[in-house]
Amino acid sequence: MAFTEIRTGEWIARAVNIYKDNFILLVATHFVAVMLSVVTLGILAGPMMAGLFLITIALVDGDEPVPQVGDLFHGFSYIVQPFLFVVVWWGLVLGITSGVIGTLLQHSPFIQFIANFVVLGALQTLGFFGIPLIVGGGMDALSALGQSVNTTRQQFGQFFLLAMAASIVSSLGGVFFILGVFLTLPIHTCVVCIAYREVFADLKATATLNTTRS
Repeated sequence: MAFTEIRTGEWIARAVNIYKDNFILLVATHFVAVMLSVVTLGILAGPMMAGLFLITIALVDGDEPVPQVGDLFHGFSYIVQPFLFVVVWWGLVLGITSGVIGTLLQHSPFIQFIANFVVLGALQTLGFFGIPLIVGGGMDALSALGQSVNTTRQQFGQFFLLAMAASIVSSLGGVFFILGVFLTLPIHTCVVCIAYREVFADLKATATLNTTRS
């Protein structure tokens, strides 16, 4: 795949505009998705994420009819592969941070904190396009993870900055306590979907929210 110009500032600005234009829809769907993921101990995290990305990709594409909150549950059309992706990804996160880093640096809390931050940022970057490639590209979990890793590692520094910038912007709601995170969390999803459409423009004709409705 040819290199893509990573336009971090432009993509975040577009994400914020989409977020503002669809504020109630995005906040409501993210709140429902997170709550259902939590109360089911993560079992529904995969399909909920799939539903969020289906809706947000449709917003990025300007599809008609405009997505509704109920469209979140179209994520169940992809229940197996997103679930497997979440299991594999969190397995890597916990294995490296709690296992490897936790064991090697257990006597150096500050260095352990820094190492975990760097590793989490790297893993977030490498898996940046995993769920979009499943719901938008029709890939299985391992193929999506592999494609995401292969794509982001070629321009790792730029994608890392994009991922970190998106995370910082989307976490700003945290200053208004935990519930405030739901007010800005959707911005991260919007950034990922915009980047996905820019980087994988050739997959635009594949699965969309409208195909799951039919």
